[in-house]
Amino acid sequence: MSRRALARIAGALWCVGSLALFTRSASLFRIARDTEQRSTAVLWLAIGAGLAIGAAKGWFVLRKTAARNLLRIGSLGEPTRPWQAFPPAFYPLIAVMIGMGVGIRMLAARGLPGGHLTALAVYVAIGAALLGSSMPYWRFTGPSDQRGA
Repeated sequence: MSRRALARIAGALWCVGSLALFTRSASLFRIARDTEQRSTAVLWLAIGAGLAIGAAKGWFVLRKTAARNLLRIGSLGEPTRPWQAFPPAFYPLIAVMIGMGVGIRMLAARGLPGGHLTALAVYVAIGAALLGSSMPYWRFTGPSDQRGA
């Protein structure tokens, strides 16, 4: 597998994670609206805040992470393997992040301040950050590509 294909796998995984978070956000929207009696305007405000915060996090934090990962991918010898899309330290971090997401939903169900509205904003923010910062992976052309940096 080429390094370019490996970069595409990394980008696709970030997009899949983003899609999963946005999908879960839709159910959090319904729960907050129906069981917590949140107004639609407040829910859309939470989504807007989540998108703005996520865009900032994607631009200022995750974009740099993607650039470092692309440099790492560019330095790998070919052929590469799919599990090399991220450095080994990323995989426990991903598991922790998934666990935190489950924990936020559980806390929301048990009365977290802001309830499902807070969980909605967090899920939208992280989903937006992942989606926006996945773009350098799609533009990666090879080891000499420095556009993600």
